[in-house]
Amino acid sequence: MAGSTPGPATMGFIGAIKIGNLSTVRATRGSLTAKQAISHPDVIDGGVDWTLYQLAGIEIDGDVEIPVVGGGFPAQLLALLTRNVTGDGQMTNPTDIQIGYGKQLVRIFKDCYINTIEMRATAGERLDATANFWGTRFDTSGGSLGNSGDGVKRVLSWADISISGPSVVSCDIRAFSFTVNNNLSRNYTFCNKPGIEGFFPNNISAGKRNVSGNIEFQGPAPTEDLAFANSNTTSPNGGTLTVATTDGLSVAFKNITYEFQNIEAQPGLITSTVNWYAHAPAGDEAIVF
Repeated sequence: MAGSTPGPATMGFIGAIKIGNLSTVRATRGSLTAKQAISHPDVIDGGVDWTLYQLAGIEIDGDVEIPVVGGGFPAQLLALLTRNVTGDGQMTNPTDIQIGYGKQLVRIFKDCYINTIEMRATAGERLDATANFWGTRFDTSGGSLGNSGDGVKRVLSWADISISGPSVVSCDIRAFSFTVNNNLSRNYTFCNKPGIEGFFPNNISAGKRNVSGNIEFQGPAPTEDLAFANSNTTSPNGGTLTVATTDGLSVAFKNITYEFQNIEAQPGLITSTVNWYAHAPAGDEAIVF
């Protein structure tokens, strides 16, 4: 049963998020949390009410949404995606995430990995990123996080983005997004040692990584892009797609294949959307930043 809360309610914007050794993040939302499902198996004892319940494993996951600002933070966030591609394929940069809820509680989520990260830009709007983190355990021993302390920052917008690649011209593009999915999974054991405590996962492992995205063009996509889609069955290498920002962030996606464009005609504007996928040769990565 929750205790009483003295004084006025805490407003939602009195809080902070800190990822690893990075400065406090200017986030728009942080939904990273711990949860444990309670289920009720049916039994044949004839009882009208539930008489048995079972506990599932404790799952720590959630999103951190940020408007992308200059100064290097997006690149530092992307660096958390690093995996040992020539070894066991696992992720190499676990990080702790601290979230302050008002002035009374800071929860620290331990050994977090990025499950998915998405960055998106739409003409006329800001550049946003969402990282979905998974962790192994948490505690509430942290103190107050305070403000970010990194001064006044400008949020990057569509005008700060340039996209280059085979037959791709930024002036034709209305929207662009990419997603990296590490397909994480939780591993449970019978271990009940301090720091694991049974219901917490023993560790988190990564599966095959999917790198994909889409480009929305103003008007039908250039015929060269459609030609790449037509040749995918015989030529899987559509070159490298590079996204760069005015403050120096650069992300390259290698060995691109395009799907056929989806053209939509509506009053005032014709648009086309092309989905793409990045692939990596053995011992290499599909994304470079």
